[in-house]
Amino acid sequence: KSYLNDLRIAEDKIYITDSGMGGIVVLDMNSGKSRRLLDNHPSTKAESVVLTVDKKSFLMKGKAPKIHSDGIALSKDQKKLYFHALTGYTLYSVPTEALNDENLSAEELGNKVSNLGTTPAPDGMIFDNEENLYMADLERNAIAYRTPKGEMKILIQDSRLKWPDTFTIDSDNNLIFTDSLLHEAP
Repeated sequence: KSYLNDLRIAEDKIYITDSGMGGIVVLDMNSGKSRRLLDNHPSTKAESVVLTVDKKSFLMKGKAPKIHSDGIALSKDQKKLYFHALTGYTLYSVPTEALNDENLSAEELGNKVSNLGTTPAPDGMIFDNEENLYMADLERNAIAYRTPKGEMKILIQDSRLKWPDTFTIDSDNNLIFTDSLLHEAP
């Protein structure tokens, strides 16, 4: 029931969210060894919410899905990993140093996770060079961003935005994303 989803690459590590079971997978590119972390921690689990997308409840097979850790972003200095359940409104971060420390117990690692407060329900996420964290706002057909001070703002809102995801920033500093229309899939 795992569903390895979004990823971020940092030097010799790849950080991957598991949206199916909840958790973060860390792959060491030098050794090829992977470790599954925070899989029993509330930060990687979906919240009990029903998203409203395009004025309809987002349901799969007639039920509100629980889509666990999904959106993922790496700070520009690569010292913190940010992550978010797709069906949830809480943003979390954890130091990459802690994720990479194989001597930490699950409890010790869990104690390093920070709750950064409420955000929109996002899918894709990415930082710009000024440390603004851009994210989809699925329920408002928008792209929002969190400033370095923690303020939430709307970058753009338009009915043509249909489930923004897969964020990247190109060499000209343009924010690029896909519109997956996931909520319209059969």
